[in-house]
Amino acid sequence: MELTRPESVSDAVASLGNGSVPLAGGTELIPLLRDRIVSAETLVELRRAVPKGVDGTTIGAGTTLGELEVDAQIPEALREACRLAASPQLRAAGTIGGNLLQATRCWYWRLKFPCRLHGGERCHAREGEHREHAIFANDFCASAHPCVPTGASCPSPSCTGCRPRTTGR
Repeated sequence: MELTRPESVSDAVASLGNGSVPLAGGTELIPLLRDRIVSAETLVELRRAVPKGVDGTTIGAGTTLGELEVDAQIPEALREACRLAASPQLRAAGTIGGNLLQATRCWYWRLKFPCRLHGGERCHAREGEHREHAIFANDFCASAHPCVPTGASCPSPSCTGCRPRTTGR
């Protein structure tokens, strides 16, 4: 496995693709790599490339949950969500960008059942154990994204007035 450390967003975007995977805090990716759920030929370490910190109404994707939870500029609902998201160690490493993009918590997917997300023909969560999975709009897959609808760092946009904006994905 190779590790690249681009210095800018444009360099990071150019480094992604063809078997490479972005790495920021690593709290999500490292366990997925260890458990062989995700594979990568190259890790693109983003700490130097992605924006970090709070600038007015903009939160950089590289800002950690720990940084957000103590920043007085951040709405209290988001600060509380960051405090409740994980242990202090994970909040110190986990980034807001990684938190928004983390993989599903579906145990069928994580245990590599041949589900639709792994190219299979069915959703095992719809037919089997499905506690904590999506109950609406689950025709294709009952896997709920960790941030929807009440995930740790994604309080309702209606209460925070926030909207994610990206430069590209």
